[in-house]
Amino acid sequence: MQLCFTYTIFILLLYFQCIYNYKLIKNFRQSEKYEFLHKIGYVEGFQSKVDHNRNIKSKKNLQCNMIKKFIHARDPYDPQEYLKDIPYKDELDRIQIRGKKKEMRTIFSPNGTLIPATLIEIMPNIIYRFMDLGKVGVAYGKLLEESRWILKPNLGQIAKVSSNFKNTCSLTLTPPQNFILGQIIDVSYLYNYKYVNVRGLSKGKGFCGVIKRWGFHRGPMSHGSGHHRKPGSIGASTHVGRVLKNKKMPGKHGNKYKTMINLKLLGLNLEKNEILVSGCIPGNKNSYVTVTAENNQKINKYNYICDLLYNQEKNIK
Repeated sequence: MQLCFTYTIFILLLYFQCIYNYKLIKNFRQSEKYEFLHKIGYVEGFQSKVDHNRNIKSKKNLQCNMIKKFIHARDPYDPQEYLKDIPYKDELDRIQIRGKKKEMRTIFSPNGTLIPATLIEIMPNIIYRFMDLGKVGVAYGKLLEESRWILKPNLGQIAKVSSNFKNTCSLTLTPPQNFILGQIIDVSYLYNYKYVNVRGLSKGKGFCGVIKRWGFHRGPMSHGSGHHRKPGSIGASTHVGRVLKNKKMPGKHGNKYKTMINLKLLGLNLEKNEILVSGCIPGNKNSYVTVTAENNQKINKYNYICDLLYNQEKNIK
């Protein structure tokens, strides 16, 4: 027993001695490296890099402290001047227009590649009311003479701007000070944009299986297999003992609103009020779609406030 205790103490002493020697060798090598850099002339750059990392770390700590101060220690009645410089949704350049899907076609680019494209007819959109957050009510589509059913409140609002269209919806037109009541939004408003987003109601496919609805692989078709187009197992037996939510199973496919983003605007026809976009869009022929064009002026408000508070704190010091 005493011999075992003695061996244990000896091993521990040896272990601590090794650690001490390793630290001495590491410090000696770092000092030699620093002297070598000093002789070559790189020590100033090395020191500046270390100082730069320290400044970044101190800036992050200062930002965290300022955010804490902004959240907890700010007087709610103090004026918040920095909010005046933040562009909100109403100030961003964004235009939405209702159109009708005409057909798909293919065109050739100047370098000879084949591009699939979709032709969209942009109908006149007449503004008949203004709402909050850059939303406006527009009238478009069928004529009032062709429709039998229309609500009298909507009919009165449409009649104020001398519009003769039946279909109504709410779209986003920002900044709102650039538009007036009764203004007609047509294809010319898309002239300065390169990419658009198109939203429409996809074709309804009815009740479909998992292969058509979700793209599952089918089972073997020979050697006595009875599993061809079935979904297979849908859950465990004991844990969790139930079918989990959002399980991919057979059901109704299509007939949902889909948005195709970043479609290239290939051409405009001002005479026929038509646009040509690359790729495909959801919906049947002659179905209504919403074309959205916007400039990428979005900013991260959190980072914007952090930088602004940092500059204010820096000026105070």
